[in-house]
Amino acid sequence: MVKINTDTENISELLKTYWSIQRISAGYADQNAASLGLTIQQLAMINVIYSTPGISVADLTKRLIITGSSAAANVDGLISLGLVVKLNKTIPTDNMDLTLKLSKKGEDLSKRSTANAFMYKAMMKVFENLTETEIEELIRLNKKVETLLKKSK
Repeated sequence: MVKINTDTENISELLKTYWSIQRISAGYADQNAASLGLTIQQLAMINVIYSTPGISVADLTKRLIITGSSAAANVDGLISLGLVVKLNKTIPTDNMDLTLKLSKKGEDLSKRSTANAFMYKAMMKVFENLTETEIEELIRLNKKVETLLKKSK
């Protein structure tokens, strides 16, 4: 019976650390977006479009797990800011069919967001306090947890 309590306590402690790290990461992401004058969702769109030029609004919606209306509103805003350019539309009445790419201004902003990513800077400070072996072990264990969680679905 002690093992079950210990397992429960360990699982609880591990989940608390994952949730805490996720909240901290989200805070850094918000800070990064705000420093560029964008919302977190707009910055995510910019970075996805940067890595996938010609992506459709429909695919962007699926990739970011957002609603079509949210995607449309954010895309319109990014176009208005001169960060995103419409490429084409094969179905004239379907805004989800619209394909997008970044303008030069949008590309520059995406590169700046990566260069100034607050989370990466914070993680560099963490890594300065870990040995190479600890870093490798941390990555290995997290990948293993991820794989096992995917298999348990």
